[in-house]
Amino acid sequence: MLSGVDSWVNKHPLAVDLPIAALLACLLLPPSVTAVVDSTWIEPAKLLCILLFIAGHCATIFRRLWPFRMFLVLAAMSLGLLLAPGLTGEVVTSYGAPLPPIFLPSSLVFVLGLYTLATRASERTSLLALAASGIGLALLAIRLFMDGAFTAAANDDAAGAFPFFLTHFVPIALGATIAPWAVGRIRYFRSNYLRALESQVQLESEKRNAEARELIREEREAIARDMHDIVAHSLSVIVSQAEGGRMMLTKKPHLALPILETVASTGQDAMKSMRELLDVLSPTDDASLTPSPSLSELDGLFQRVRDVGIPVQYQSSGFMDSEKRTRPGSVEYVAYRVLQESMTNIIKHATHANLVNVHVKQEEHALEITVTNDGVRAPENRTRGRGLAGMRQRVESLGGTFDASPRNGNTFVVRATLPLREVDS
Repeated sequence: MLSGVDSWVNKHPLAVDLPIAALLACLLLPPSVTAVVDSTWIEPAKLLCILLFIAGHCATIFRRLWPFRMFLVLAAMSLGLLLAPGLTGEVVTSYGAPLPPIFLPSSLVFVLGLYTLATRASERTSLLALAASGIGLALLAIRLFMDGAFTAAANDDAAGAFPFFLTHFVPIALGATIAPWAVGRIRYFRSNYLRALESQVQLESEKRNAEARELIREEREAIARDMHDIVAHSLSVIVSQAEGGRMMLTKKPHLALPILETVASTGQDAMKSMRELLDVLSPTDDASLTPSPSLSELDGLFQRVRDVGIPVQYQSSGFMDSEKRTRPGSVEYVAYRVLQESMTNIIKHATHANLVNVHVKQEEHALEITVTNDGVRAPENRTRGRGLAGMRQRVESLGGTFDASPRNGNTFVVRATLPLREVDS
């Protein structure tokens, strides 16, 4: 990830480049201007050369904002200095020959410009800049050979001019071009790599947030299904019993007490189930992390339906009663909810059923649930209820199959098959 300093510099380039440009100008510009002023050039030539130096220094102020334009200005400055005649005067007499202005200190800003372009430009642009620098070095070498600078540096030994060129000029030239360009490219690739990592981290963070939102949505749906199962079933029993009790109160008062007891026990069970659900939402140290209704509680579930006046016949087969055959907790939970919702729909929509058949069969690899009633079919497909849709979602979340449909007139069949294996949450 990009460091805080790099990030701040990228957001405020002038705040950094302006002081650097001012520092370079204070260090490099005075000796360069002094050498030009001390030369025997005509005044317009001196002024033009000084303006070239000033333009080069000013260009470095915008090296991060406009690196390519900055490099063009520095390249033009260097070309003008390369083509200018040699300087003479007291300041440059130690050179032993007229000094090309390209050797004056202010020309070093070109190195900074080449480095900056290499850190920010594409591969093609950076290679073009390096090639242009190489051409400039070649022109400078040709000029120095033509001026006899290498011969003079080799103590006027013509045979030693080329070895001097190889041992002195070439290393300096490579250090002034290849080195800053290579360092700039390394910085370029490092920055791109860090940006790619930063982008990848951001994408992964967004993916995790999206997954978290999806988990929250699924959890809300699961909670909504639990709320529906608990409240709808309990209220259906309570309302049905209350209506029956109201009619019995005047005709057969002695039957009202059992009805009220059923209403009270159903309400208490509902409150217990609601507390368990609230414990899931805000668990405490003593609270169970999952509601725990199971198939062992079916007798109480069916008795509530019988109390409403609807006969329920329950049958189990297969390995249901075998202690050696266990069922995953998730299967127990979903199976209970399917049966609970089936009973709720019967109480709400099939009050005239003559018989409700419930068959739970445990095979070696699956648990099969079948609920059949011969009452009036619930108009589930014409409502916005959560009943059948909730059952289907629960069963399919475990990799099972679910079907609820009318058969032979008023007969309605609910069938669910649950695989006997744990499913990753």
